[in-house]
Amino acid sequence: MRRDRALLVFALSSAMFVLMAGRAQAQGSGIYVLRSAAVTVATETTGTAQVLCNGSDFAISGGLVSADSSVSPEKMHVSDSFPISDASGEPTLDNAGPRGWRTIVFNPVPEPLDFQAFVVCLPSPTPPPAP
Repeated sequence: MRRDRALLVFALSSAMFVLMAGRAQAQGSGIYVLRSAAVTVATETTGTAQVLCNGSDFAISGGLVSADSSVSPEKMHVSDSFPISDASGEPTLDNAGPRGWRTIVFNPVPEPLDFQAFVVCLPSPTPPPAP
């Protein structure tokens, strides 16, 4: 239970970062945010969503957002949330640059819940031109 609460706090704080990153993108920093498609999780089941950055860009943060603004954060029980290396959804290895984000949510409430994973991406540095 303590781990779920800590992950939820992380996801909510990451959501605040998404808002700031959207503003940074508007100012031309190159940071951008992508969301997965919405996932509906039936009661007493677990749902998974993941999303990858574009091309060779790197994931610098991620988490979940509710696809329904009426859903309170207490209803989202995050089982796990972590950076992934590719579309397989496997966690990144040590010293590997993450490419996306995966979030797993358990639904303990009697009605279905919708959520989306999000990832905050940073474009990979371009090499300097050859002399």
